[in-house]
Amino acid sequence: MPSISDYYNFAKNNILIAFFFDGEHSDYHQPSDTAEKIDYALLQKRATMIF
Repeated sequence: MPSISDYYNFAKNNILIAFFFDGEHSDYHQPSDTAEKIDYALLQKRATMIF
């Protein structure tokens, strides 16, 4: 479950939100969660789909 974020108050007040998430991994939200762990090809594919 994602941590409370900027969309929380919208959802709490029954305002529709869209939350796109690619899952957690062992480094998620840790200092070791660095940019080189991003799959940029997959990120581009998802961003295109969302757009």
